[in-house]
Amino acid sequence: MIKDEPYKVDIFVNLDDDAKDAWNKYQTIIHNKELRGFEKKREFSKIKKTFYSYVISVDEKKAERIFNHEFGIGYIDRHDLEDYYDLETGFKNTDNDVYII
Repeated sequence: MIKDEPYKVDIFVNLDDDAKDAWNKYQTIIHNKELRGFEKKREFSKIKKTFYSYVISVDEKKAERIFNHEFGIGYIDRHDLEDYYDLETGFKNTDNDVYII
């Protein structure tokens, strides 16, 4: 029998300048009211590889404090890494224990 996996959400982790640049480009794309759905997808495809290299999938309940339902993704800023993310082991859960990804 296969156990059901908990529902996962994506979290963007702003680790460095490349991540910051990818996040800023993503924000520009999603907030650009002149771009329609297909055009947004085309623009995102240009940064997709870099963008997803900074994305982790986390159990929805453990990430609810940083997940943005409006944009469908969470965000961890560099200034908050100590609270939410361990560079060696991954996302920290709400109990400040490490939740390995």
